[in-house]
Amino acid sequence: MKTLALGFLLILILTSIVLTRTLLVSRHVHELPEPPVKPAALVSQASTQKIIHRFSQAIQFPTVSTWSDSDFKGEPFQQLHRHIDRSFPAIANALNKEIINQHSIVYTWQGSDPTLKPLLLLNHLDVVPVAPNNIKQWHYPPFSGAIADGYVWGRGTLDDKNGVMALLEAVEILINAGFKPTRSIYIALGHDEEIGGVQGAMAMAKHFKSQGIQFEYLLDEGGTIIKDDILPDVTDPVAMVGISQKGYTTLRLSLTGESGHSSVPPRHTVIGELSQIITQLENSPMEIDLSFSSVVLEKITPLTSFNKKLLFSNLWLFRPLVSKVMADNPLTNASIRTTMAVTMINGGIKDNVLPDYAEAIVNFRTMPGVTDQDLIQYIHQAAQHDGLTIDIVTTKPSSGISSATATGFKAIEKTLLEIKQDPHLVISPFLFMAATDATHYEDISDNQYRFLAVTINAADKDRFHGLNERIAIDEYLNIIWFYHQLIKNSQ
Repeated sequence: MKTLALGFLLILILTSIVLTRTLLVSRHVHELPEPPVKPAALVSQASTQKIIHRFSQAIQFPTVSTWSDSDFKGEPFQQLHRHIDRSFPAIANALNKEIINQHSIVYTWQGSDPTLKPLLLLNHLDVVPVAPNNIKQWHYPPFSGAIADGYVWGRGTLDDKNGVMALLEAVEILINAGFKPTRSIYIALGHDEEIGGVQGAMAMAKHFKSQGIQFEYLLDEGGTIIKDDILPDVTDPVAMVGISQKGYTTLRLSLTGESGHSSVPPRHTVIGELSQIITQLENSPMEIDLSFSSVVLEKITPLTSFNKKLLFSNLWLFRPLVSKVMADNPLTNASIRTTMAVTMINGGIKDNVLPDYAEAIVNFRTMPGVTDQDLIQYIHQAAQHDGLTIDIVTTKPSSGISSATATGFKAIEKTLLEIKQDPHLVISPFLFMAATDATHYEDISDNQYRFLAVTINAADKDRFHGLNERIAIDEYLNIIWFYHQLIKNSQ
């Protein structure tokens, strides 16, 4: 009886703790800065029409980066360069321009105080190709830059010519207003970000390093302002600022066997054995790491339903349950573990010949701290196959972790509060799951942030690299205003 009473008392205490922690959850209220005066160029209808027209024209140049040099077309990049020169005469007069490897651009806006570390702003000129078999599914031709229904349509409107042109528009506006930076500002526009940035960002980073330049912080594309249930159960806008980036490793898994006639097959061909290995790997995912997601959960908990508040505010108790729920959703699963995707498979030469070789290409997006050796060890343990050969095809380690309290993050935070004027706006650091050019600049900037001030809703989240890429005109103008204020706030 005493044992039962004690158990009941412990349950009451536990329930009391859980409910108390849940009920204490409240939305953070920011102290808003004074609302800045929006530049006249972003208010005047005549001016904004010209701005949108310049952006539309930039979309019309098919600056597609390709893995094969023979398929690469350089002329669209040169056409875009000339369009930029024509569109921004103040930049041409006030900033120093350098061309790196023919197609990437570096601008230098000299500040008045050489003791301040400079600011580096990144974007990229290239876009991914459009699949020929789905061109007819586009509402407007993918390189038309069509202006319709309150949007600009076409490849690059979200990734990443919006960032390129908005940044340059902001600088042009500032120069014409007589603004002179105290902190030097560098702008680096790569031409091959979509294929790894080796000729663009990597070369520009080496260029800066050779001059001994160390940056206070850099800002690249990456996170956005998301809303409308992109985060489950969260409809309010959340600004997701990337402070780290997952790594990227591709491995080749291969098996060899004996060839022969298919009329006398073994129990498993090498293709069958490799298929079993793949199934074992997919059924044995790598361990969950909530170290980044717990920060995001803490930020968004006040926006969620009571049930989720109860779970998220008591991770000390419900961590296993929260982990399972997040693992069941592909988007949230990618934020809590190193993921694996089998993207290509090859084997066999003829329908009646037993294959003597089979291979699979497997792409991993690695959490910070996970090494290639960790991946290889994980595969061998999960596969349990002595004949499996593992080769590294390509690898890019995860980035370092930037400070969410340093100058750069604070400037981003202040700028968002200035232009949004929302005391309840959630601004959260997070782990960016894709790859950007920023990773090439690690040696010359301790703090790297990945964020573009565009609001993405559920209807547009799949348009990155996808069908009917578009951006709302108002959102594009907001990106310009964000860059305009960020440059001022970074001085």
